[in-house]
Amino acid sequence: MPCPQDSRVALPEPVKGPAESVLTARAFLKAINEVRRAEGSAPLEPSKALTRVAELYLEKAVLDLAMTDVGIEAGLDRDDFQASGYDPHQWAVGLVSLIGEPAEIIAFWRQTDPQGFEAFLEPGLRDFGLAEGVWSSQPVYALVGAVSRAQTHQPIIDRLSDLEAISRQLLDRVNEKRRRRGVGELRLSRRLTSAAQGYADRMVEEGFYGHVSPSGDTVLQRVEATGYRPGYTGENLASGPDTVAAAMDGWMASRGHRRNILNSRFRDVGFGLSVRRTDGELTILWVQCFGTRRP
Repeated sequence: MPCPQDSRVALPEPVKGPAESVLTARAFLKAINEVRRAEGSAPLEPSKALTRVAELYLEKAVLDLAMTDVGIEAGLDRDDFQASGYDPHQWAVGLVSLIGEPAEIIAFWRQTDPQGFEAFLEPGLRDFGLAEGVWSSQPVYALVGAVSRAQTHQPIIDRLSDLEAISRQLLDRVNEKRRRRGVGELRLSRRLTSAAQGYADRMVEEGFYGHVSPSGDTVLQRVEATGYRPGYTGENLASGPDTVAAAMDGWMASRGHRRNILNSRFRDVGFGLSVRRTDGELTILWVQCFGTRRP
C-alpha cells in the first residue's frame, strides 16, 4: 500500500480499552503456555517492558504495511528492547492478523506458520508481551517473547559461586588426567590458590586478560608475593567457559595448557575463578597456578 502524500501513516487504533487489552494478553499467554507445557518448556510470564516492545513492533509493522506492497520487513534489535527497559539475551517476535478468540488464533498461527510459532516454544524464553491494534478493519496482534541477559546469567553466577567446590572439582579433574598419563597427583596449595584467585579478580576488575599484567608482573612474581618459594611454576588461563568441564576441555585441547596440567615436575596447584556481570555482559575468568617448591 503506498504511503499517503502527506507522508503520515495511520498507526493501529487500539481494539479495546486497557483493562480488556490486559485480558486479551492473558488469554494469548495462556494459549501459548499450554503449548509450551505440552512441549516441556516453562511457561512465560507477562512483562510490561515487553508489552512496550510489542507496541513498538506493531508500529513498525504497520509502517511497513503502509509503505510497501511487498510484505512486512519489520524487525527488532537490541536497542529497541533496551529503550523499553529490557536487556535481552534472546527473543522471538510474531505478528498475527485474524478475527477470533486468542486460543483459536494461536492454533491457526501454529498450523499456518509452524516455524514462526516454534520460536515461542524455545525453552530459554521467560517473558511475554503483546500489543494489539487494527489495520484495514482487521485486528492485528504483535507478540514478543524474550529472556533477559540477567535471567540468563544468574544461574551461571549461582552455579559458579562456591569457589571451594569449584576448586575441588578442578583438582579432581586435573588429577584424573594426570593418573591416566601415569603422572603423580597434585596437591591443592593455599598460597597458589591465593595467587590464582587474586589474579582472576584483578583481571576482571582492571579489564585485561593475559599472563603478563599491564604493570608487567608475571606468574612467578605473583606466586612469590604469596610466600610460595617456587623452583618451577606455570599458569593456565581461560576466558568464557561457564562450567568446570568446559574449562578443562578447553585446556586439554590446547597443547601448551595440556602440557602444564600433565607436567610431572609440578607438585602443587591452586585455582582461581572470577565471575562478574558488567554492563549486561558476563565475564568469566579461570586461572590455574602450578608450582614446585625450591628445596
